[in-house]
Amino acid sequence: MDTVTPKRERNKEQTQQRLINATIELLKTDGFASLGINAIAAQAKVNKALIYRYFDGLPGLMRAAANELDLTQTKLIDFSLPQTEGKIDLKEYLVEIFQSLHQNLQNDSLAQKLMIQELSEENEMTRTFAEAREQQGLEVTEQSKVLFSNLAGKEKMDAFDLQSALAITSAAIYYLTMRSTTVQMFNGVDIQSKEGWDRICSTLATFFEKALTSPV
Repeated sequence: MDTVTPKRERNKEQTQQRLINATIELLKTDGFASLGINAIAAQAKVNKALIYRYFDGLPGLMRAAANELDLTQTKLIDFSLPQTEGKIDLKEYLVEIFQSLHQNLQNDSLAQKLMIQELSEENEMTRTFAEAREQQGLEVTEQSKVLFSNLAGKEKMDAFDLQSALAITSAAIYYLTMRSTTVQMFNGVDIQSKEGWDRICSTLATFFEKALTSPV
């Protein structure tokens, strides 16, 4: 009996992962249009009844797949402060984070496709991914609060609307990154070049630096 339960649990976890992987693969090829119980089960090569058993249906599986994806393009970014004996260059540090956010989205065609569909369609599937993106974003905001409190102090942070600042910054980076797939110039800035993105990220970092270092 003791040997059967762990094996069954492993089989369950493996099947769940196969279904999540199948969902993500279908998203990559056809977006939300191809998603359905039968298509996912066929892709995963499992009985469709297991989707109901393990995820309570398609919405639950969608949530599991959404949670596995890096919808905010931040999972690969290290938000911890660099270990250094000298004073941290706040602007340089922020430029690196903003550049990483841009590059992660630029290299993730699935994330781009999901964003486009979330903007153009409103249904249960797109809402599920939008809600997961929002939750991931709030988690990043909490990490950022700790980071900026350590850098600027509690008094500065109390006077600074970090959530709005991050909303504006991430929206700008997301939009300009997506726009750069079809357009080279935006308001005179080359958004398809490294030089252009150096300018954009440096300017965004300057906004944060001035807000966090100016007198309260």
